[in-house]
Amino acid sequence: MATPTTRALELPGPGDPAGPAGAALSVEVTSAGGARPVVLLSGGPGARAALVERLARAGFATVAFDPRSPAELATVLGALERGVLGVAGVAGVDAAGYGLVECGTDGSTTVSRVRQGARVAGPVVRAGRPDDALETVCQWLLRTLP
Repeated sequence: MATPTTRALELPGPGDPAGPAGAALSVEVTSAGGARPVVLLSGGPGARAALVERLARAGFATVAFDPRSPAELATVLGALERGVLGVAGVAGVDAAGYGLVECGTDGSTTVSRVRQGARVAGPVVRAGRPDDALETVCQWLLRTLP
């Protein structure tokens, strides 16, 4: 198995449609290269660090960032779907879909699959034993993504 590497990228932030872009968005892309199922991780760095490591070991490419608004989440989703982030899904991100993992401030984790712009809800994992939560999220994504 190839060793995953992480690259930091900056995207122009969303702005007023009639004005300039907002503050830049920092995004971290972790992948061992090649075509892999893609998972977008949204939430603070502390909440998602263990997930990035676990998902990379399971063969996923991850795109991690901490959105300050729904518009920033939409900006990163759009960049992922357009191929701007440099990750290749198994059949292309747009065709195969990708996972979306949102880490809440209350310790919960919401998992869903996005395919052709439509979200399919997955489990909401409540705070508990961190290892159990990681495994629940990872197993659902392994069953659901190509």
